[in-house]
Amino acid sequence: MNDIVRDSTAKLGFRVLKTTIATIFLCLLMNVSFGVLATIAGNLGLLNQIFNILLSVVMLFGILCDSGNKDINLQSFGKIKINYSRGFIAGLFSLIPFYVISLPVLIMKVVGSELFSSYLKVARLLNAPFTVMFQNIFIETEIQNVSYGEILLLFVIPIIFVLICGISYILGTKKISFGDKLIYKNK
Repeated sequence: MNDIVRDSTAKLGFRVLKTTIATIFLCLLMNVSFGVLATIAGNLGLLNQIFNILLSVVMLFGILCDSGNKDINLQSFGKIKINYSRGFIAGLFSLIPFYVISLPVLIMKVVGSELFSSYLKVARLLNAPFTVMFQNIFIETEIQNVSYGEILLLFVIPIIFVLICGISYILGTKKISFGDKLIYKNK
């Protein structure tokens, strides 16, 4: 019996998690190569932020679009029923590294830890796809100068990754591929 079976949502989620971690490291390398750690302001920082977001979109889009495309093919053969929220659920796995990095910032703020200022600098760096954004939000790193609203942004901004995953999966089920549109002309 040679049935085609799709990956479970959890397995897809772990692929998204691995890709997100790889994206963080690639963005970190790009941040260093752009010299953003030394000169965060200006056009160089904005250009780096755009490249980081594009890199994140491209890396996640391929996985989720392919999965959506496979699922729509399986549905056409009557093997499965499409669940359009599958991409969003898998996208939740992409939040894990960002929340692991950001949760200590919140805990240190609540407790009033002396390590807050040092760890906030590390957290800004490790949130590599959003480094420029977080550098501009967290100008002050002293614990009394950082509000809870600013810390909340550490948890809200990465939700962009969930949206990227969900939309990519849906585009895959509609058989919309930007690569094909860029490479091949419609006649």
